[in-house]
Amino acid sequence: MKIQKMVSLDQATALIASDMKNFSRWVRDGLHAQSMGVDLASEHALRVRWVGVARHLAATLIEYAKEMDSEYDSTVDEILATALQQTKLEEFE
Repeated sequence: MKIQKMVSLDQATALIASDMKNFSRWVRDGLHAQSMGVDLASEHALRVRWVGVARHLAATLIEYAKEMDSEYDSTVDEILATALQQTKLEEFE
């Protein structure tokens, strides 16, 4: 469920926000960082680290799948691309 909140911007910050791909996500990330007592740069570094962990886990799972089925040929990038296209819980396989 999305909850609408308003943010007041001046002309300069409105111009900056209009150039951002996803301003709402940036605000949410900032609020999460604030709640954990870290700055946005630290929050971003944590997210990058978790992406690396997720890629490593996916690579390990693919390696295990290939041991079980020698014909398995999906790559980490293919699996991640598929996952990123799935937006509803029902779409995940």
